Amino acid sequence: MQELRYSKVKVERLGQIIKEAGITKRKLSKMIGYTSAYVYGIMNRRVDLTKAFAVKVCQVFPQYDVDWLLDSEKKGKNND
Repeated sequence: MQELRYSKVKVERLGQIIKEAGITKRKLSKMIGYTSAYVYGIMNRRVDLTKAFAVKVCQVFPQYDVDWLLDSEKKGKNND
């Protein structure tokens, strides 16, 4: 079995955004211009959540901060 290599925190935070937005992973992929396979890869911790990906997500959901999504200690919403 392949070891899960990428940040659990990033996955949890992306999952939080998806849940709070009330959308599916597939819908998110279409909204930000990535394949659903890429988003599922992130969620399964087989693909890293890159800065470019985080920027796209935060452009669609500006209430979230790129640095927070990328694993910093910052709070989730820009106004928190």
